[in-house]
Amino acid sequence: MIRNLQIQSDLLNEVVDAHRYIRAHLDDSDVITRVLEHVGSVAGVDRVYIFETRFTDGGEVLASQRFEWCSPNVDAQIDNPELQDIPLTESGYGRWVDRFLAYRPVFGLVENLPESERVLLEMQGIRSILVLPIYAEAELWGFVGFDDCSNGRDWSVSDVDILLSLAISLGAVIAPVSPALSDEPPFQQLSETETVSSYAAMAGSLAWPETSDEAGHASAVSPQLIEARLRSLVRTHRYFQSRPAYEDVDIVDFLRSLEDHFGLITRQYSAITVVHPAAAECILTGPEPALILGLLISEKLCTLEIEEPGATILISASCKPGRRVLHVRGFDHEGRRVRLAGKHIVSSALFQRRLIDKLDGSVMLKFDDEE
Repeated sequence: MIRNLQIQSDLLNEVVDAHRYIRAHLDDSDVITRVLEHVGSVAGVDRVYIFETRFTDGGEVLASQRFEWCSPNVDAQIDNPELQDIPLTESGYGRWVDRFLAYRPVFGLVENLPESERVLLEMQGIRSILVLPIYAEAELWGFVGFDDCSNGRDWSVSDVDILLSLAISLGAVIAPVSPALSDEPPFQQLSETETVSSYAAMAGSLAWPETSDEAGHASAVSPQLIEARLRSLVRTHRYFQSRPAYEDVDIVDFLRSLEDHFGLITRQYSAITVVHPAAAECILTGPEPALILGLLISEKLCTLEIEEPGATILISASCKPGRRVLHVRGFDHEGRRVRLAGKHIVSSALFQRRLIDKLDGSVMLKFDDEE
């Protein structure tokens, strides 16, 4: 178990570094190969690869391998002609297509997969697999896969979410949005994939070494907090990919799509999280404000100090013309208010400040009794 936790921590650190590296080298054609090598080595897998997909006039989805990294212990497959223009549905991988189009991963022990999927995988000596969709410009571009040929590996929810966040950034590399973007480009220049990728790069940027300020406040961000940030980004990306258009976003509808994510955070306090329906219509323009709100609420929930067992964390919105406010409150099992104290983590406070500045007063987040 200790070894598994260490691998997960190392993987998280490597993926956060990969987000920052990708953001800094969007115009470098070799960035994908380097990222696959580093992440694959740390993840302890034997092969990492990227396939591009395309739809034929008849509606079939063809997949062709474009990138690969593999360990010295396994044979490379990048030159395998059988891995070019694979008709996925005809070859028995229709389930993969359906899951990718629904922004869902495919993973598990190969021996437990449907028979139609096992043949080609077993020929390559794969024992356990994780395959994640890559979206570029709001369209399915392809998928990235992680093969374990040495062990029967169980992929955790954390593994999947961390690597899904990486797939988002890979989409930004594959389909650059603009040939010349400044360090802080206005949101209007960015696609939703690129916007999520930019925040993923920011997610670990304030994870300083363990120190304290003069008042004794910790400055280090825990791996759990960075993981929660990435999970929030993944859920946000999934939400927008499932919508026909994302110019207008209903705040409550969006937050309900993150409700399971918020619940994973507050479960450590034996608390449940509920998103309450809005009394009035709450609309945001574009995905960036929604994305920031998801990150802000995640950050607040991760830094809670609550001793009331079985508490309910209620997230609600009050919306009036020109004023949209999100409230986060705690209640005990009898409906009485519970104070939600927050731990002061310097680097987390700075991260929140950056997010709040980007909202520029368009939406406010009130935590417990804050006025």
